[in-house]
Amino acid sequence: MKIKAIYFDLDGTLLDTLQDIHEALNYTLEELGKSLVTFEQTRSFVGNGLRNVLRHALSSDDVDYALERFHHHYSTHLVVNTMPYEGVVQLLEELKKMDIKLGVISNKTDAYVHRLVDHFFSDTFNVVIGERTDLKRKPHRDMLDYALKETNNVINEIIFVGDSLVDASFIKDHQIHGALLTYGFDDEANLIPTKLPCFKDIASLRSWILSHLSV
Repeated sequence: MKIKAIYFDLDGTLLDTLQDIHEALNYTLEELGKSLVTFEQTRSFVGNGLRNVLRHALSSDDVDYALERFHHHYSTHLVVNTMPYEGVVQLLEELKKMDIKLGVISNKTDAYVHRLVDHFFSDTFNVVIGERTDLKRKPHRDMLDYALKETNNVINEIIFVGDSLVDASFIKDHQIHGALLTYGFDDEANLIPTKLPCFKDIASLRSWILSHLSV
């Protein structure tokens, strides 16, 4: 079946958001009198929702107040260091010109996802979905079904591109045509064993996508 839509994860796939997340996390920890974390620790925490980031950083499930303080800082420092990865903007523009529908499916807080997409990729995506109370996070199917409905596609017509083991499970659990980028927030050594197509840069991913579009 012909590929008609491509959905992407956001953090670690389209945007390098890690420095801003790291600084907001350490701002929160310092305010709470807790030990700060390293950049690599922050990198290992992300990918499955903000509450889980804070649970890891605090070694506690009681994160409500920490979540409030994180939002206080991050909401006003969302794009200090954040930038699209090299080649991302050009790839999206190329796919859009080919009339491929585009989507973002992220476990990041929905309001932040929309703000970041509007800031960096205005009028690019047909559907944008982040973590919401009415939808279960990836790797659950809820976000996928929402996106498919919004773009009016079936699962065999889409590709999903991510950068983490959560994304790998999402692809495998729902039998999606999918690929992983190894420059993101998960270690390449963790992604290669998934046996999914893995790419070190956007140029390599572009070639793989175009090969699927020509089928």
